[in-house]
Formats: sequence, structure tokens, C-alpha cells
Amino acid sequence: FGNNGVIVIFQVLFTCFLLEYNIPFSAADHFESLMKFTFPKSKEVMSYASGRTKTTILVHELASHFTKHRTDAMKTVPFCIATDGGNDRAMELTLYPILVTYFDKSASQIQTSLLSDPSLNKDSTDHNTAGLLIEEFLNFGIPWKNCIGITTDNANVMIGTTNGVMGYLSEQQPELINIGCPCHLVNLAAEKGAKTLSVLKIC
Repeated sequence: FGNNGVIVIFQVLFTCFLLEYNIPFSAADHFESLMKFTFPKSKEVMSYASGRTKTTILVHELASHFTKHRTDAMKTVPFCIATDGGNDRAMELTLYPILVTYFDKSASQIQTSLLSDPSLNKDSTDHNTAGLLIEEFLNFGIPWKNCIGITTDNANVMIGTTNGVMGYLSEQQPELINIGCPCHLVNLAAEKGAKTLSVLKIC
């Protein structure tokens, strides 16, 4: 690869290290200074330059690469999605991360990964939520015909076939299966069951 090639590879590997262990990108600034202080006679180290700015750019490039790999697969193989809304009070919007499960031919295994994390700055109605998901698929060029199932919480606004997200999405894919969320059902059952239990107060 030559010296420049080795440095680029190391920059990418170090960026992956930061991502894997959820380390702030600002650590890249300190790491660069530490390396140059520790190995002042190394030409490769002294030419190394990858602070937080370049690290952020590398992350976006890596994300773009893996997103394309994922969306290319979703255009050719069946897949399922999972999503649920989470409020960001500071930003006054609702985030709808979309997880996708599909068969990755290159890895010869089933993969589950984050497709995207779109936000809704409107009310989380069935119409608005379904519209957000439909628009996200349109942006990536992903055909709804390949989506065979969806997992959400079991609220009527999500699973309702008449007035619900499921109803709107079924217009895009009539054979879409509502998988629901077993964890949500278990949580509801636990809450109801806990209310029937007598509690002894120990003084």
C-alpha cells in the first residue's frame, strides 16, 4: 500500500475502534497528539493526521458504504422491518429508527441492522407515521413488495388495519404481515399481573 496507504488503513481501523466502543470523536485529537509525542522519530506517525473532523468524515463515508450495501440487498431479497417512536423533547420531534432483517448473500447469513433514523416533527398519527416510512423507502429506492413483515408495538395507531400505520402500509404491500411485538405484550401482561399481587409492608 505504501506509507500513505498504511496510514489510511490505520485511520479507518482507529475510527472503527471508536465506533465499536462508543468513544467520543474528540478522543481522536488526543490520540494524534499522543502518537506524535510517543514516536517522534517515526515518519509515518508524524504524517498521521486524523482528528475529530476527519474522523467524523470517515464515519459518514463508512455509513454510506454500509447503507448502500444494505439497501442494494433489500432491493433483491425479502426483508422485515421493525420500528417504534421515541420522543426527543429537546428537539421537539419523534425519532423512528428503522431496523431491517434480511439475508446477506455476501456474508451467507441473516443480518439485522439499522437502516436509518428518520424524525417526525408532526403529530405521531397513523397517517404521518406511515407517510414517514413510505418516504424513507422512496428515498432509498427500496420496493415495498420485498417487505414481508413489520414489527411495532401493539398500539392501535400502529397495528390498526383500518385506522393505523399497518392499514396505510398494506396499500403499499397487500401481503405485509403484522408481526407485532412479543416484548410489548409481555410487558403489558406483567403490569396487569403485578397489580393483582398483594404487597406486604415490612416495618
